[in-house]
Amino acid sequence: MDTALINKFLNNQCLPEEAEDVAGFLLAHPDQLDKFLPIGEWNLKEEVLVLSYDNKLALKQKIDTVISQPRKLFFVKYLRYMVAAACVIMAIFIANFLFHYQQVSLPSITAYKVDYIENLSDKPIDTILPDGANAQLQPGSRLSFKENFSLTKRVQVETGKILFEEHGQTKPLIVIAQGIAVTPLGTKFIVNNRKEKKVVEVELIEGSVKIESIDSSVSLAPVVLNPNQQLRIDLQTLKYTRTAIYPEVKSNQKVKSRAGSKAPDAIWSNQEMRFNQTALPIVLDKIAFQYKVYIAHDRKALSDHRFTGDIYYNDAIETLMEHICQVNNLDYHMKGDTIYLEKRSSTK
Repeated sequence: MDTALINKFLNNQCLPEEAEDVAGFLLAHPDQLDKFLPIGEWNLKEEVLVLSYDNKLALKQKIDTVISQPRKLFFVKYLRYMVAAACVIMAIFIANFLFHYQQVSLPSITAYKVDYIENLSDKPIDTILPDGANAQLQPGSRLSFKENFSLTKRVQVETGKILFEEHGQTKPLIVIAQGIAVTPLGTKFIVNNRKEKKVVEVELIEGSVKIESIDSSVSLAPVVLNPNQQLRIDLQTLKYTRTAIYPEVKSNQKVKSRAGSKAPDAIWSNQEMRFNQTALPIVLDKIAFQYKVYIAHDRKALSDHRFTGDIYYNDAIETLMEHICQVNNLDYHMKGDTIYLEKRSSTK
């Protein structure tokens, strides 16, 4: 670096471009400051100077004049110490980072392979899970499980309706559909993941199951089903209904009451309607009255069908009709305040 340029810099006579070059050079070579600013100049003797009033006034005027002008680079004298301090701080930071980086062991993440089983045929297919449990996939259904299945015992119902049956496995199977977990206890049950409608249905055939949500966005207290019960969870409205499931009654058969039992009945309250093997037309009449709609249906054809379950007044009429149709193999469509009910086509 040119000596004259450095002296020019120290006397605050450089152009902005020159000052930037010299400052960069001195930051990189702090030892060069000793050649231009001897250490003796830094150690000034302490002197006590008594100023008269005129001297003080003149000094104040001088200070005011200096302040009104552009500031000079007063930090040049101390540039060497500033650079040295910055280097020490950086060295301490780097040493501390390297020490902690070597001490902390990052958690390892293992990616497990996922196996899929899908029924692309038009008939149910049976399969055996790695733990020996049976699974029957209805047409169009698919399940998956990871290769660490022996540790997690988790099966995902991707879509469709699947029947599961355990045979005394030591660790219970956990079946998951849209964040809803079904844990059986030596049992036979069906999980139907109706993904397009955001609905999950669980039907219990034998034993018992516990149903709960493992998705933080779905609030569902654990529910335990008894045999011949179905739980229908609507993930859009975050509501669920539990009903009894009975074998479908053919049109030429009559439902017989058990000996000594009371006749089928319907119980009303301020919040719900409770039915116990009530003829379906009666159920539809009460729903139509409560929801102020007209339900068009073949009363004679449905008179042998029975319905058991609870209907809450805050349930949406669409949710309610969807569930009744699912249980009784029916279809419906709405037009205004009229609901048209008909037997489900065999092609569906």
